[in-house]
Amino acid sequence: MQSTVPNRLTGEFTPVAYLQILFSLLREKKSGLLSIQDSRAHHQFILIDGEIRSSISTNQIPRGKQIVGAGLVSENDLLQAQAKVGDHQSIDESLVEMGFVSHEALVEFESSKLRRSVSQPLGIKNGKWSFEYHPNIDSLRVDSSFWDSPSSLSMLWDGVLDNFSIDLLRTTLPNMDDSFNISSYFANFFSLIEMPEEFSQLPRRLGNGEQISSILDLTNEDNLRGVWFLFHLGLIQTNDQQAATPLSSQSGEKQTLPKAELSDAERKRKLVRVVRSDYRKRMGKDYYGFLGVESGVPKVEVTRAIRRLFRRWRSIKAGFKLDPDSKQKVDTLLKGLSDIQLVFSKEETKRDYDRKLRFGRAPIIGGAERVKGQSSLNDKSLAPIKGMLQRGEYELAIPLLQAACRSKKLSAGVMAALGWCQWNTGQLEKAEDTIFMALQLDPNHLEALEYSARIALEKKKEKKAKKHLLLLLQVKPDHVWARKTVKSLSNGGGA
Repeated sequence: MQSTVPNRLTGEFTPVAYLQILFSLLREKKSGLLSIQDSRAHHQFILIDGEIRSSISTNQIPRGKQIVGAGLVSENDLLQAQAKVGDHQSIDESLVEMGFVSHEALVEFESSKLRRSVSQPLGIKNGKWSFEYHPNIDSLRVDSSFWDSPSSLSMLWDGVLDNFSIDLLRTTLPNMDDSFNISSYFANFFSLIEMPEEFSQLPRRLGNGEQISSILDLTNEDNLRGVWFLFHLGLIQTNDQQAATPLSSQSGEKQTLPKAELSDAERKRKLVRVVRSDYRKRMGKDYYGFLGVESGVPKVEVTRAIRRLFRRWRSIKAGFKLDPDSKQKVDTLLKGLSDIQLVFSKEETKRDYDRKLRFGRAPIIGGAERVKGQSSLNDKSLAPIKGMLQRGEYELAIPLLQAACRSKKLSAGVMAALGWCQWNTGQLEKAEDTIFMALQLDPNHLEALEYSARIALEKKKEKKAKKHLLLLLQVKPDHVWARKTVKSLSNGGGA
């Protein structure tokens, strides 16, 4: 490698070099612009603290057209939003503000797009790469939603599984008869990759002198991909060879571990946050919404999403002993994923699901079928629960509402009531999750909107409260409390 200026590094590009470049940048927490070019394409990635947070294309399709192309909004919605875009406002913000698409859907879309962008260079056989170091790159105002994007290693691993030729892999695969050991980086970075559970056994079993062929089924191509991936990252090594990385072997720079390594407790807290976020985003949605893909996408996209989520949640479950609530959430997510896989694996059952989806009767994850138009606990069998809520007997109502959720009676009304009971008995995080799911079932549900607004006011989140109050008034313009509260908030007062 030659460095023309201190802040710029360059080199020859190969798929193996790509892995090693990104891992070196992640280890050193480098921020800057990584460019990859061959005769047909030019890829650019913004890295912050070593993680890819955004991609830049030289032939970028306008943002609005990307969102329409993904099926998130219609052309007419886009035109209306473009006409309303204010000063210092993006088209994304305008679309969300007008209610055409949710912020969560845009974040999921951006995450999927970024995953595809990161995997594309794996198809380049020869080319050039360069990295320009920008320590103050955060001043470029990268969209804050990108901070929640997956780890670069996780996106790379997805790309290797989905796109990397097994024939090309075999040419750079280490000798499986060699003895392998674990590098000092393994413990700090393996948990970012979301690999199958068998690979988490490598440190213990290789340390006991076992051969890698006795730990992994090497007739399985995905396991071979895993060994290739870990070896060229430098997380596993043969005893007589250490996999080199471009930034250390060519530039002569001294490699050191990042100063602020995550402890086991910090990694566990991060995984718990991931579980809770996934649970909130995916539960209460139809099968496609749960997977984070649009209905009508090619089958390969559905299969890829199922496989990625299985890896994600199984690796979290296997990595740490989770608290009971987080473990239950992971188990629920995995069960939902298994249900989806069972339906979508057969063409006949998938067609039946798609037909029900068109008529608004498709099963959702977190319940049986959507029950729309049920604005409150009007079912006669739920009348006793309604009385308990009126009397403030929240603890007594919770088990009955939970039983209703497990039955065919699941509706936004049941979920909203359960969330309100949880809030009033101190189960604050569960309450917000449950009411969020109620609004996924029915975004215009009166009680869910009211409870969400009341909770937001208690938490001093007045902007969120006002948003839900305005939605509530669109559904029920004569709602006295909502009108009074909006007026007070608009005048700068509290609720």
